[in-house]
Amino acid sequence: MQDFSDFHDAVREFMDEFGSYATYVAQLDVGEYDPATGTNSTNVSEFQVRAIMTDMSLRSNGLASKLNTLIQEGDKVLYVQPTDSLLPILYPYGILVVDPTDDKIIIAGVTYKVVTAKTVDPTGSVNKPILYELYVRR
Repeated sequence: MQDFSDFHDAVREFMDEFGSYATYVAQLDVGEYDPATGTNSTNVSEFQVRAIMTDMSLRSNGLASKLNTLIQEGDKVLYVQPTDSLLPILYPYGILVVDPTDDKIIIAGVTYKVVTAKTVDPTGSVNKPILYELYVRR
């Protein structure tokens, strides 16, 4: 198996040079199911991340035809560097978990809703992605 530490180093250097600080806001289910309300109690957790934002083109979204994920004017792509605190939240058991109804990211004082997300993980190993690619919308 190849060692992809060079990729991790390149992402770290790129984020240090061009990235901005952002806050990832996740709604975490922490309580038991309440049949009266039909929901679990949640806890809002915030995580500091490094990210690079770019505009989205109509060709870049592999999920462009999936229900509720059509690209809209003003949509952005946000490349997020994984952190030790964010990794167990977004990537438990090697599966990317993003709640598009509740997860948000705040960058430069602007709050964006996370529409869809992808993981860049050339090793295919559990819990070692190189980058998250989030599609966000105001």
